[in-house]
Amino acid sequence: MRNILALFALLFGSPAIGGDLGIYDYWLPGVNAKNWKEGQLVFELPQGSRVSFIGNRLVVSNPDSIIKLMKEQGRLPGRLSLGFSGITPDQIVSFSQHANLGVMFQIFYKASDGNSYLATLPFRDENTSRAFYETFIMWHAGKHAAPRDFTGNAGSF
Repeated sequence: MRNILALFALLFGSPAIGGDLGIYDYWLPGVNAKNWKEGQLVFELPQGSRVSFIGNRLVVSNPDSIIKLMKEQGRLPGRLSLGFSGITPDQIVSFSQHANLGVMFQIFYKASDGNSYLATLPFRDENTSRAFYETFIMWHAGKHAAPRDFTGNAGSF
């Protein structure tokens, strides 16, 4: 019986059905999303910031009032000059997620100035964080299609 199941998996399994690590390709610990918006390309972050997938770039925009407030509070260096050109998939070094008072995604990347940076994107809503994860994975893979569903199938916009 075990051999039949293994043969069935080999015959009918394909990369389109999922990744190489089973449920761990999809599971986000601490995220219990049930109704995320597939194909979403723009995501609102706390304090009015926005993350967008524009063409082959991931771009974060922040209101000037938030940048000023964060500098005044000491959360950002006062002399900091921020760029908004975004990053491309080939700049990504690593990507991680953790849930603690919301869901945090961390993107370690090599910037156009040659330096490495660790960006932390906070999401309060689990459905939004799941949608961001799905879109990010497809974008990073160079597939500008809708996020995967749990069968591994990609939809279309």
